[in-house]
Amino acid sequence: MGYDLTLQADGTARSRQRAERTMGALAASVPPSTGWEPRLAFSDPGGEDCVVVEEILEEDDDEAELFRDLCRSRGVGLDAAASDPVVCAAFVDQQWGAPLVTVTLPRVGAEGAFAALVAFAKRERLTLFDPQVGSAVDLDSPGRLPGAF
Repeated sequence: MGYDLTLQADGTARSRQRAERTMGALAASVPPSTGWEPRLAFSDPGGEDCVVVEEILEEDDDEAELFRDLCRSRGVGLDAAASDPVVCAAFVDQQWGAPLVTVTLPRVGAEGAFAALVAFAKRERLTLFDPQVGSAVDLDSPGRLPGAF
């Protein structure tokens, strides 16, 4: 099992075209010798987005209020919005960023691959999310490898 990191665009809606452009830019700027395995992280809005929103609404915290605000701003009822994959996906992406490309770091040469990925994320103004720890990599002081590698 590899160590995955995901390049994300903060505060924007998901876009297959943006994910594909990011994948192409990554391939063009980083030599294949890094040994990593990139793949598109894009997914169409779907039921999983509604499940995330449903869980948020059950917890009734600050994020639930943000979803209610989104519903009011769109003139959509809460129940209708919570079952609409497009509305839910827009909220999920606004809160946590739109996933573009996931990269599996190689076991050998992971430090170089990680450094190249950090440099790419900084240059492209993307977030590098580490799902193993549940937070973004600090691009200004990332260390030699992700914390849980």
